Amino acid sequence: MWRASLNKGVKQLRFVLKQGPEHSGTWSFVQDNLPTLRMLNQNTMFSVTEINDAFETPSACHIVYGDRGLNTEEIETAGLSSKEFEDILKSKVEKGLMLERGVVKNNSDVSVPTPVVEAHKYVKYLDDSF
Repeated sequence: MWRASLNKGVKQLRFVLKQGPEHSGTWSFVQDNLPTLRMLNQNTMFSVTEINDAFETPSACHIVYGDRGLNTEEIETAGLSSKEFEDILKSKVEKGLMLERGVVKNNSDVSVPTPVVEAHKYVKYLDDSF
């Protein structure tokens, strides 16, 4: 259930992962669950970056919440199994659902690009037939 509500609480989910054996649990989570998460949450940005084990940057999952202040959190992935990572991510999504959102007062406050608004229109051109 939490998977489908991810886009309501989280704006971005960024994985910065090393390839070492202590990160295999998170890699298996990404390989098994990321396609489903992307399909269920098309408004959420997902990013997976692989870094070299020699880098000092820790292997982590960065979460940007969709709240008013765009709060961020980081989950250290070293030594976590796939199930442990999933439980932590689930708790972070539930936390994101509780954060205060900015209120849109009317549709004039929403900035939608013109091509998106005009996307429903179809113009038939002479070269459309095959």
